[in-house]
Amino acid sequence: MTQHHGLNIMIVEDERIISMMLSRMVERLGHHVCACVTSAPAAIEALDHIKPDLAFLDINLEGEKDGIDVGMVLRERLGIPFVYATAYTDTETKARAAATAPLAFLAKPIDLDSIKSLCDLVAD
Repeated sequence: MTQHHGLNIMIVEDERIISMMLSRMVERLGHHVCACVTSAPAAIEALDHIKPDLAFLDINLEGEKDGIDVGMVLRERLGIPFVYATAYTDTETKARAAATAPLAFLAKPIDLDSIKSLCDLVAD
């Protein structure tokens, strides 16, 4: 049996409780949270220092930039897969998000099985 290497996962979420729950689920699955930030500028800055295997992005963040702005950086500059995890699933938001070609679009609340499926997809 081969040793499974956990993924390095970045979480961009401005609600602390959701961020903590998501971090725990990721770690429970044997992966590592390499960054946990609350804003788009902090996420973009962190990407100068880390290269996650996968990122979970909330769309609605405080400030002028949102998770979709982070998604564009991940896709266009770094080629890192990402997932939008958000409570905002209106048509306009989904269309804007879809234009960045995310791996998936998860409506909150996110469950462990969804996280596992996406991590397995990236790990293979």
